[in-house]
Amino acid sequence: MLSPAKELLRRILVGYRGQYELYGRLFKLTQARGDADLDELGELIKETQDIMAKLDVLQAHLDDSKKALGELLGLGEVTLRDLEETFGDVRELEDILRKLTSLLEDIKRLEEENQARCQRRIAQVKQDLLDLHKGQAATSAYTGDHIGEARFIDRKS
Repeated sequence: MLSPAKELLRRILVGYRGQYELYGRLFKLTQARGDADLDELGELIKETQDIMAKLDVLQAHLDDSKKALGELLGLGEVTLRDLEETFGDVRELEDILRKLTSLLEDIKRLEEENQARCQRRIAQVKQDLLDLHKGQAATSAYTGDHIGEARFIDRKS
């Protein structure tokens, strides 16, 4: 049987593994959002919200386990150095944290790319609407109520 401290460390490791898995799914959804149409985008956003809710629950469990471990070890906040001094080898935890950090950086980069792509799409739609409005204004000049009326405007300086 594991000591209470080792059990808490195991829970923390399991929690970070769970986060890594969920963030991996979030990464794939973020990739898919880059090329999604409006219908797909709504579904992808819903899936993203579901994953974020699961991540919130998992984070709460992780926080509870870290707090309990800190109290058990007499520490305010548990650091990797503290865990290494207490348990010795914590490479598995270090590995998952390194992978998680890298994955979060990748997600952030993709989100920034998606945001820039979205801004370009918005600008293009605005331009398309402006062009449409100009086209409608030009068309109405030839088909409006004033057809058949001759007007001459003499501008003298």
